[in-house]
Amino acid sequence: MEDLAIELASMLGSDADSKSRNKFLKAAKQILADKQGQIGAFLSERYTEQFKKNLEFMPLEDMSQLVEMMVKLTAYHSRIYDSHETVGGPIDVAVISRDKVFSWAKKK
Repeated sequence: MEDLAIELASMLGSDADSKSRNKFLKAAKQILADKQGQIGAFLSERYTEQFKKNLEFMPLEDMSQLVEMMVKLTAYHSRIYDSHETVGGPIDVAVISRDKVFSWAKKK
């Protein structure tokens, strides 16, 4: 974001004085920060909050499948980005219901 603001300031041309360039640079940084915040808020509202709402009413079977997929995705991500693999191998999924009943959703 900093680079973009500096690039925008350079577009003023060499005939702009230092004070004008700094004022423009400050305004550009503020506009970019505001837009970044708006994009973050939009993404949060559109995806994160909706996802959280859906989790509340998701059946346990669907929830266990979601968790298994997230573990697989984490393992895949670790392999692709050549990071230390912390997840992998066969995946067991257990469910603990609201009344504290433990059951296996998937066991190797």
